[in-house]
Amino acid sequence: MTYKAYVIAASLALSPLVFAADDVAKTAADKTIITVNSEAITQADYDAYASARNRQSKTPVDKKVIAEELIARELLYQQALKSDVEKDPVYQARLQTMRYNLLTEGMMRKYLADNPVSDEQVRKLYEELPNKAEWPTEYSASHILLEDEASAKAVLEELKAGKDFAALAKEKSGDKGSAEQGGSLGWFGLRDMVKPFAAALETLEKGKYSDAPVKSKFGWHVILLEDTRPLQLPEFDSVKERLRQSLQNDLMGGWSKELRAKAKIDMQLGDDTPAAGK
Repeated sequence: MTYKAYVIAASLALSPLVFAADDVAKTAADKTIITVNSEAITQADYDAYASARNRQSKTPVDKKVIAEELIARELLYQQALKSDVEKDPVYQARLQTMRYNLLTEGMMRKYLADNPVSDEQVRKLYEELPNKAEWPTEYSASHILLEDEASAKAVLEELKAGKDFAALAKEKSGDKGSAEQGGSLGWFGLRDMVKPFAAALETLEKGKYSDAPVKSKFGWHVILLEDTRPLQLPEFDSVKERLRQSLQNDLMGGWSKELRAKAKIDMQLGDDTPAAGK
């Protein structure tokens, strides 16, 4: 057994990795594949550890390396049982923290399993998204980009005189990509644009252009708002699990409030109690 193998095993034994195998399929054969001082390491043990180890490394780890690490880990475990490590206050504190975390997580899983979010609830939330007040708006707009304010004002005067916006964009816009499309930027969200552009766009009416040039880091813009619409929904299958998780979070939040309402809580935070994160 190399020193490096012991170091890896020791570090992994103290990390959440070795306790994160509960999501690994439990159908692996319970066949003993390694024996260390009469203690068996099964195929299931190997598969669980290898799965977690490969996730951590992000690249497949050689089977022999996995085996050596399991042996080193088992030897450390056996040695720990012979020592007084379990009496160490640091170990006991960490064990209690781990028990606390596992039990609270287990209780959450049980509650959600007993109160499952249905596919119908997920679909209903999906269909209601565009009706929410905070649902984003998409904008269809065109612009003419000029190098200086004077040139932008001159373009505005031409527009007021009846010149066609698309024709002016093709002729004078510094944004050659959109100029070929008559200045059209297509559909986009406000977050896709620099702040001065987005702020100006929000003040415009459909079919109207800005009455003054808008300055950004790219130059001076003359902006035409063509249309608005609610943000187009992504495909249901691409977001359904995120929506389900959102509903589960709401469900857990409601249950947490119920538990709190029934609990006796005495909270005494002194003036010198540090704020969270301090």
